[in-house]
Amino acid sequence: MSLPRAIVGAIKYPALSVFDFRPTKYHDAADKAWFGNYLLAFVADNCPEHRFTDRFYRRLSNCFGHIAHYSKAGFLGEYFTSAEDKHRFLKDTMRHPCYGDPNWTFSDVERAVIVRLQRADVLPIYARLSGQETEQQERAHLAQLAVKYGYGPTAAPGILTPQTQAAARNAARTITGDLFAA
Repeated sequence: MSLPRAIVGAIKYPALSVFDFRPTKYHDAADKAWFGNYLLAFVADNCPEHRFTDRFYRRLSNCFGHIAHYSKAGFLGEYFTSAEDKHRFLKDTMRHPCYGDPNWTFSDVERAVIVRLQRADVLPIYARLSGQETEQQERAHLAQLAVKYGYGPTAAPGILTPQTQAAARNAARTITGDLFAA
């Protein structure tokens, strides 16, 4: 799934500039601009695993309060295996209060990225992607269960036939003693 083109543009453009950031003792403004632009492009491209490079991971794991994620595989597993994970990553990232002096930290980059993501309104989009992915998984699981328990693949996904509805009511009566059956 990809993001709408207008949102991708709002996230990525205009590119963050070296003039937007202060150098630190160990990183120049170009390093900061690279990281900010790379992170924004990563989010705009729906966080693909192949773009989660070692260089990017090392910087990201030290920003936005993500310091507890001490391995690249652990970070990927925590935040980038599903749309729900990506949504949670963005919520966690955007809620970070950006501590520190920009002369010593990447807090100025964190602020710039958060502002850009807020302006692009990415959280509702990723929430929708998460919901769509969950629905697809649940529908696939429902189809597997229908086949397994003899309801067959004849009904279109998401549409219960009168026979299936009756069978579900009968099963509910049996299980609950008619307490919750309609």
